[in-house]
Amino acid sequence: MQKDYDEVTVNVVNQLFENLFSVCKAWKVALGDEQAVGDCKRQWLSAFKENNVTNIERIKKGMVKLRARKMPFLPSPGEFIALCRLDPVDVGAPSIEDAYKEAVKNAYPDGSEKRWSHPCVRHAYLRSGAFDMRTEPKTKTYPLFEKNYLGSLEDYAEGKIHEQISHKKPESQGKYGPVTGFGGHEWVKPGIMKQYECIRTHEDCMDVISNMQSINPQLKSLVRSLAPNP
Repeated sequence: MQKDYDEVTVNVVNQLFENLFSVCKAWKVALGDEQAVGDCKRQWLSAFKENNVTNIERIKKGMVKLRARKMPFLPSPGEFIALCRLDPVDVGAPSIEDAYKEAVKNAYPDGSEKRWSHPCVRHAYLRSGAFDMRTEPKTKTYPLFEKNYLGSLEDYAEGKIHEQISHKKPESQGKYGPVTGFGGHEWVKPGIMKQYECIRTHEDCMDVISNMQSINPQLKSLVRSLAPNP
């Protein structure tokens, strides 16, 4: 292994397997000799690389969960990687099912401002697409949202999601008053786009434009013109 991987990585894996052997007492059933152990370690290293498992603290959390399960046999690399993944509770976020329900609810404009229980829910919602969240069946949107939510949890844990969810009052206070102030455009006027008259925030507006863009490619130039300057 020393020829294929750096010394730090080798030391981490060797220590991990010492811990695995101490927890999984029946490890010799699958690994009977030194060569088998070496082959197994290389498989685990490859699995870690393919799944981007590089965080030492995450591996330690995986061991904590493994000890709690009291498994006598060695887990497969995939089973251990699943233990290393963040649970929503690890970062104070709602469960995947609750987060999905929250995202679907916010996908339907109802005239009120959108409220989010956690930044990860909002990020997964934006990645999944509001239009699909409210028009496609759960069998299609749930797996996509779950994937995006787990990715958002990883980003949040690594400090890549910094912004806080604000609860500012909508700019438009009238029942059907226009939402203005975004690039000087009035997005909603009485009698126009009635299906969207309940829109109250800029985020809602951009959801609508993004959805329309997929239907009318000419709107791409409009979307680009509204994008913030880098």
